Amino acid sequence: MAERIARTEGARARYDAFMARNGEDEDVVAYKWKLGSRHPAEDICDMYANADLYGLGKGIFPKDKVVPQPAHPHCLCHYAPVYWGEIDEKKRSDNVEENGRVWLAKQPLHIRQAILGVKGEQEWRAGRVGWMEKARNLSDVFGKTESRLSEMVSYARREKVEITDKTIQNVRRFKYPGLSDKQNLIMQNWQMKLLKFAKDENDSNEGAFLLDNHLNLIDSVKGSESNLNLSSSVFYSSWLLHNHPRCGGFSLDDLSEFCKQESLKYISAIGNNGHIQLLTKTDEYDILKTKKVTYSHFNSLQMDNAYQKASKNEKDIMITYMMKDLLLDLHARGLILWKK
Repeated sequence: MAERIARTEGARARYDAFMARNGEDEDVVAYKWKLGSRHPAEDICDMYANADLYGLGKGIFPKDKVVPQPAHPHCLCHYAPVYWGEIDEKKRSDNVEENGRVWLAKQPLHIRQAILGVKGEQEWRAGRVGWMEKARNLSDVFGKTESRLSEMVSYARREKVEITDKTIQNVRRFKYPGLSDKQNLIMQNWQMKLLKFAKDENDSNEGAFLLDNHLNLIDSVKGSESNLNLSSSVFYSSWLLHNHPRCGGFSLDDLSEFCKQESLKYISAIGNNGHIQLLTKTDEYDILKTKKVTYSHFNSLQMDNAYQKASKNEKDIMITYMMKDLLLDLHARGLILWKK
């Protein structure tokens, strides 16, 4: 566990340094994904390195469309700069779904399964889903060039972010799985109202909206900077929308509440900075399987010698890593959809 954290942290630091060196260099027009020399097995990195996703050549990402590194725990891949004149920028195509489909169709079954999962590969081959929906460890946002190191900072060590009117006005329209464009607009309005509620009525501390299956408000709840005690309305709510004052990811408490409340289908967390994340119970969701996977991750961490010797702050960071790995695992198993 400690080795994985050190390796992943080092990879993130190298990515930060690379972006700092090349981000403002006008001669650098793109980045090329390079597999690490000790790349152990086929995964999403093979696709990033070998597929022509943007029509600019194998593994080449435009500067405004890069996928952050590392792509997964233990990832040792890296970017190399691509300079002006080395590619024909007029050939650029942003149809990543189709470009990736063409590459995947040419790959042997074991590589498609490594990237999409066994079930995901079957659904993709049958034409029921796109590859981007099923790819393991796929970044949800192509073009996210900023560092992800801040996501790994212990939630307990973050400072509370005060909600501003500008943040409320700039809440983006999030594409909720299974909702129509009209319903996504309704949800965007609810997220804006939630931040306004927390700002005006709860000093930018944690608050929650409980919605029914028709996206109607059932109840609103006020909490503290780091805690939220839900009302009994949660027992018949389909949606739980809440804000995170310190802009962290989902916590163990979030996941626990989501799993134990049978009626809840969705739980959304919006940071006080406006960033939205969503957990959705899939058709394959099973509470016993989900608990088993969760306990496995948590118990492995508790028994890790490095965790036992770590300071409180170090343990907080390790729990943050564990939560991200856990959600990726639940997502890959098809039990819960994690979208951000």
